[in-house]
Amino acid sequence: MHWVTISAMRELPHPRSGRRLLSPKLSVRVLLLAVTTACCWLGYQAHRAHLQTRAVKWVNGHGGSVYYDWQRQGPNDFDADIKSPVSPWLREWIGAEYFQRVVAVSLSYAKIQDVSELARLEYVEAVELTGTPVRDLSPLSGLGRLRRLDLDQSSVTDLTPLEGLSSLEELHVSQTKVRDLAPIARCSQLKFLDVTRSGVNDLTPLSKQACCERSTLAIRTSQTCRHSLMCKVSSISSFTRHKSTTCRR
Repeated sequence: MHWVTISAMRELPHPRSGRRLLSPKLSVRVLLLAVTTACCWLGYQAHRAHLQTRAVKWVNGHGGSVYYDWQRQGPNDFDADIKSPVSPWLREWIGAEYFQRVVAVSLSYAKIQDVSELARLEYVEAVELTGTPVRDLSPLSGLGRLRRLDLDQSSVTDLTPLEGLSSLEELHVSQTKVRDLAPIARCSQLKFLDVTRSGVNDLTPLSKQACCERSTLAIRTSQTCRHSLMCKVSSISSFTRHKSTTCRR
């Protein structure tokens, strides 16, 4: 009788037989994948913070200013007096650059010619190089988030490096020797262009893209050259034109 009881018990299904357990090999793989992903993310953040720290130091060293994402008050409005929402002890312990992204840089009238350090700021959206001796804009060609670029009174003559900036919305080349606008013809998001007292006397390169890719492009020109410019784009209904006035910063 005792033997029969044991046999019957052996035939009963195990209460947990219906549950599928992860094999040890699969569990280890999932864990390794999670750890690898976390390490890659942390490595990227550390690398980004390091590059941003170098760029910020360079900008400040040339008398410029940087503005972070948490200082934004509007599309082109930043308040330098706003304090970071991150606790000071955490910023000091881990590093401030881990908790903030530079979105705007001002280097107006700085004595600089090489702006290669700005290429490290992948999240920058606005750059001011007014009155600088900068000629080469190639370091800015990789700034895919750049929306506003101020080159007024600078030494820039060639806009070719800007041709791939699909996010560019506002460009200032007033009082420069820029003549050819063909490189920015494919900047489909461009909404404002200032060519006051520049070398530009032909807007037709923009007309090829304006009608099919833009809703409105405002162009500011000098009163002396306004009429000659208007006659060359008279067939472009999507253009609006303005006299030279002070631009709202």
